[in-house]
Amino acid sequence: MAIDQTAPNWLDIFGGEAEGSSLQDLADASSVRFVRGQDELAVWKPTAQGRGFTAKDALRLFGAERLKKVWENGSVVLTSRPSEPSTTLRERREALGLTQTELASYVGLDVKTIAEAESPDYRSKIFDLMKIAVALGLDEGTIGFKPETSGESSVAVRLKAWRQHTGARPNTIAMLSEVSWVMMTQSRLQQLLAPNANPLAGFTRDGNYGDPYWPAWDVASDLAKETRRLLGLSPTEPVSSTRELCRRLQVPLVHAQLPAHIAGATLATGGTRGIVVNVAANDNIWVQRATVAHELGHLLWDPDESLKALVVDTRDQVEKSDYETFRKSQDWVEARANAFAVELLAPKEAIREHLGPLDLFDLDGMALAIRSCMEKFGLSLTAMRYHVWNAFDREFDLDAVPHSDPTPTYEWEGQELYADDMFREAPITRRGQFAGTVAEAEKSGWLTEQAAAFYLTVTQDVYSDSRDKLLGLYPPIN
Repeated sequence: MAIDQTAPNWLDIFGGEAEGSSLQDLADASSVRFVRGQDELAVWKPTAQGRGFTAKDALRLFGAERLKKVWENGSVVLTSRPSEPSTTLRERREALGLTQTELASYVGLDVKTIAEAESPDYRSKIFDLMKIAVALGLDEGTIGFKPETSGESSVAVRLKAWRQHTGARPNTIAMLSEVSWVMMTQSRLQQLLAPNANPLAGFTRDGNYGDPYWPAWDVASDLAKETRRLLGLSPTEPVSSTRELCRRLQVPLVHAQLPAHIAGATLATGGTRGIVVNVAANDNIWVQRATVAHELGHLLWDPDESLKALVVDTRDQVEKSDYETFRKSQDWVEARANAFAVELLAPKEAIREHLGPLDLFDLDGMALAIRSCMEKFGLSLTAMRYHVWNAFDREFDLDAVPHSDPTPTYEWEGQELYADDMFREAPITRRGQFAGTVAEAEKSGWLTEQAAAFYLTVTQDVYSDSRDKLLGLYPPIN
């Protein structure tokens, strides 16, 4: 946006040190900060108690005209209508099927605070509103300013329906809703940091789930090979880290503590699709790797009509072979995702190359061969048993093969989880690439230190002390 010479002196708004030929240039160079409460935006002062914004983020979110009014009048009203943000908060809570008591319990606020936030007659503390917004999967920075669209509420509707169908507990619904906020926020920050990146270029959604002559697992094999080609992986090399795959694809990957029967899920919100993996009751990193690969199969290749706003996969679904999945449920979509996962992580060609000639009648030797493949490719016992069986055209008696040790090696745990234990101040949902992206956004001037600390749910001092470590652990995505 070019500078309007008839407008006030923009240097007065963005500070005398700012330079440039456009408002964006001035904002990028500005050290001025803005602050908002429930319904007003003003210039930040040392005594301010609200949510802080950098100049360039304030320009992006609220526009030049509002910043001009802040300069002219000292503040400007942000709320889009008198009933905001109370209406949006109440409607989203109801869309999720949560009571005020259930929401209050999850966010750690009392019911009175929730009720006041949903009342247009009461002005709440901005950080209470932000905590509530995050749990509801809403943009906490623009709450009350930008009405949510119906598309962005689709995950809430799906969560409510899923709860009614499965009897999921309120905390599980709220946790998945919060995870959708993490994914949406990470994606937004990544786009600000690398606006021209298009890491999913080349992935064309494929609605072919097979037929009696070309079953889902054969379709999945082709998709896995194409995925490796697009990612620059050789046809046989192990995938050293599923987290790194997600980082390269700019697919948000969130670890969360969910009920034991849930393996993982894909969520879509605000135009973002991401993956959540349950680490609460499942500490087997090989099962987690299969879960991530399974969800990538959905996210990268399922067409929109198959990949809904919410797809929750149980551990039983992920751990079953593709053939078992289809035989028991006639579900080609899940069968293809299962087959894609194992073929992506351990291509059958690579299995045969790694093992070489085998005596298929030596059952103890086959058990050692399966364990060797588990260690080579990082896949769980259940998945690898079936996969080796398929790789050798089911020519040995799988049921007669002794079970191998299902325990993952320390090397695989280190490759996948090397950084999680290095930032334990933050809850597990805020670690990983999300933490690194937040630190990079703050370094690049898109977030204040205050906002970065809020995103990571740590104090500002802890964030300041951790920033360089986070930048080193999670390098920016080029």
